[in-house]
Amino acid sequence: MATVDKTQIFTAEAIRVDTAVNSIVADTGEFQAETIVIYNGLNQSVSIQLQGSHDNSVWIDIGEPFSVAAGVNDYDTVTDYFPIYRIVSTCSTAPTTGDLDAWILKAGAVN
Repeated sequence: MATVDKTQIFTAEAIRVDTAVNSIVADTGEFQAETIVIYNGLNQSVSIQLQGSHDNSVWIDIGEPFSVAAGVNDYDTVTDYFPIYRIVSTCSTAPTTGDLDAWILKAGAVN
């Protein structure tokens, strides 16, 4: 039987810049990250890049960034294991309204 867990890594993040913004870190513990969920309430599209780390100091891009249109909810799957994850969000035009929410959904086997 599997168990699930989630970590919210952006909580109502009111992004107002056109530069990269890092989320908080999600430690997967005994879980495997499976899905990134994005609720884009910003009035601009946002590019999402998943990153992983083994020590919370050196970050490696995982896969290609994906774009989430303004006002759209979307997700991407995670196939590579790292003990620590974060996302980097970037808007090409600085948003003036709205906010961004994001989660890492995790699954693991119950012993």
